[in-house]
Amino acid sequence: MISLGLFLLIKNQEQDENEKSSFKAEKLFQAGQYTEAINIYRQMSNISASNLLVYGKALALNGEHRKAVAILERAKKQLSEPFLCNNLGISYQALKEYKRAEENFKLSHQMIPNLIYPKYLLAKLYIEEGKVSKARKQAIEVINSPIKVYSEAAEEMKEELRIYLSQNTGK
Repeated sequence: MISLGLFLLIKNQEQDENEKSSFKAEKLFQAGQYTEAINIYRQMSNISASNLLVYGKALALNGEHRKAVAILERAKKQLSEPFLCNNLGISYQALKEYKRAEENFKLSHQMIPNLIYPKYLLAKLYIEEGKVSKARKQAIEVINSPIKVYSEAAEEMKEELRIYLSQNTGK
């Protein structure tokens, strides 16, 4: 009984420490202090899927895309989330692994078809790859997508792709 009680006490303390560390890391992430957040996540013994998502995003924003992919792929085994797929796609694209980037952007789009962002990311991927025909088609799809909830970001994405199309007509 004493051994069981001691074991449960230690586990409870570990969980409390993890929760405190997670909260601190998330606050640092939100403040743009990615290196500090990463250091906390690295020291945590047990990281939830949602924390893996933030950890991976912090790594990506810190330019550590290979590490970000490893962490985000771990999260993907536990979460089905468009934000996760977008971030995985962005890191794969940064690593020039275009096929995997495309797969993740398409998966994100399938999860919530009305979102413009994954379609925009896909258009940007095709532009980077020099796939002009696919880029044009995707850009037109984004521009013609209705905006369910107005956001300045959505308008900026559409405008960027309008400019792209106007500069790349007939190519």
